[in-house]
Amino acid sequence: MNRRIFVKNASAAAGLLAISPLALHSLPFRQKKNISDRIMLGKTGIEVSRLAMGTGTNGTGHNSNQTRQLGMKGLPDLLQAGYDMGVTFWDSADQYGSHPHLREALKRVPREKVVLLSKTHASSEAEMKADLDRFRKELGTDYIDIMLLHCMMSDDWPKEREGAMNVLTEARGDLERVIAGDLPGSDSPATGDSSSQSGPSMRARKRPYAVR
Repeated sequence: MNRRIFVKNASAAAGLLAISPLALHSLPFRQKKNISDRIMLGKTGIEVSRLAMGTGTNGTGHNSNQTRQLGMKGLPDLLQAGYDMGVTFWDSADQYGSHPHLREALKRVPREKVVLLSKTHASSEAEMKADLDRFRKELGTDYIDIMLLHCMMSDDWPKEREGAMNVLTEARGDLERVIAGDLPGSDSPATGDSSSQSGPSMRARKRPYAVR
């Protein structure tokens, strides 16, 4: 190490040591984070708990570890226990078969206090419309907060799922909020933010494809 680099590194270390313990504690990386913290999900305008409750470990074939091992009583009990601790962001998917379990848990908590996320493998417009209708019935709710296209691995997914995206674009036009396609940086017209802060539940109850 030459003298210039040594002096530079020594100065940086001295500067860090000069920071008071109180100031160091206030630095972002030292701030304590809790599972129940309320945070904004990107630019969507949707507020969620910092931690989400998942239901799809080894989820395939319309079941998962949670649905198989906990069943129709244990998984809703787990979701309610999480809710009681401030975890109000619930993740599900058609592939996991967990919609009925969320439906049971929703009987115990205020619907408007929970953010529901689900995922679909729909490709065509008809499939997406059918899934949205079926998902709402399975979940026992007239709106779904977040809908994702599940596990998009193909480079051509926007073209392959164009029909499904068209339906979500229509839903977004009606409801002003929709998230589709869990790919960071997607420039799809159905994946975007929202400037509206109006109540999604009131709006969704009037729309055929209730997704925000």
